[in-house]
Amino acid sequence: MVGLGGHVDPGETPRTAAAREVAEEAYLTVAESDLTERATVVFRFPARPRWDQRVTVFIGETWQGEPKESDEIAPEWHSAEELPFDQMWDDAGYWLQRVLNDEHLDADIVFNDDCRTVRQADLTPRNLSSQHIEN
Repeated sequence: MVGLGGHVDPGETPRTAAAREVAEEAYLTVAESDLTERATVVFRFPARPRWDQRVTVFIGETWQGEPKESDEIAPEWHSAEELPFDQMWDDAGYWLQRVLNDEHLDADIVFNDDCRTVRQADLTPRNLSSQHIEN
């Protein structure tokens, strides 16, 4: 299970790309002004450096339309208190709940050689001190 999102096309801002990806993947219209940036997450895969990526996470609480399945995703809605972390990438357990609880943060996630489990997660609440978690 993953969230909506994708790559930033040439000439786009991350916010513009987020609105476009929501429309392409879930057939919902969200105004860029209704997207709130909550986090920047850097994913590092030492065993597969080509998988490394930097992601800007936005929260949108206002949209138009009804979610529909696309070629890329079958949208599911879950309450923030009952997220199916066991169906998500391992990193989500480190940062997602915090972002949904209105925390703004920067995260650096390093995966183990299996490219599935987290070796290290450095989480820095914006304007606060860093937290280091190592497995």
